[in-house]
Amino acid sequence: MEIIGAAVAFIVGTAGGSFLNVCIYRLPRGMSIITPRSHCFHCDTELGTADLVPLLSYLWLRGLCRYCGVRISGRYFLVELVTGLAFAALYLHHRGAIFDFVSAALFAGVLIPVFFIDLEYTLIPAELTAAGMLIGVGSDLLKLLVGQGQPLEWLVPGTTWLIQIPASLVGLCLGGAVFASIVVLGRVLFGREAMGGGDVHLAAAIGAKLGPGYAFLTFFLLAVGLGALIGVLLIALRLRSRQDYIPFGPFMVVSAFLLLFWGEALTRLIRQCYPWP
Repeated sequence: MEIIGAAVAFIVGTAGGSFLNVCIYRLPRGMSIITPRSHCFHCDTELGTADLVPLLSYLWLRGLCRYCGVRISGRYFLVELVTGLAFAALYLHHRGAIFDFVSAALFAGVLIPVFFIDLEYTLIPAELTAAGMLIGVGSDLLKLLVGQGQPLEWLVPGTTWLIQIPASLVGLCLGGAVFASIVVLGRVLFGREAMGGGDVHLAAAIGAKLGPGYAFLTFFLLAVGLGALIGVLLIALRLRSRQDYIPFGPFMVVSAFLLLFWGEALTRLIRQCYPWP
């Protein structure tokens, strides 16, 4: 039964990946993701249903436009495949817990276009980070409403008032504050932007999904570690210089994906390395 569910999740994911391709192409250009209908970027011919079947149309047409023959980027096939595989893997990971699967799949649907857009254009559209925040906070609030979540409790100093706060809201503020502090620190120490505003918004969205505490600490250490490792490697191979800007969003996306799948194990490891109450 799980295999059937995973197969359905894969098909839904490839269809979602087709929409994500629209977002990846249009959002950096300031275009609407709703209208006009999908068309060839070269000859401007509106694409028919047979041209838009996820994965299969690309293979059948051998990566070429049916109408003008121009080559279509392999990224379109890759995004559909990655999204399908991510949805199927998340379904198997959550073992039939539909709410958790849908929440994780929707969040993955935000992370994937962020990865490709930031890698190519070195920007992260606000529409995507806003959607990530909404998914993180919204899913947390829904779980609280049905009695499955656990809010954070804060005792107001000097009083007996105990305030309950959704963990997603605290995580959102924490993620934004930590990365905003890095931006300020970069300006003070180096006189340049250490990262962009889109990175700050993405950190807030990921914080909303993960919540505060060790989960976010694990994400932060992973992202910084990956960024430093790849950055040093690129400089060592002379593919980048010290002055070149390397987008940080892809490292944040990969780290968030790792936590979507292996969050408990990775967080447990960080707890052992950095134990505190």
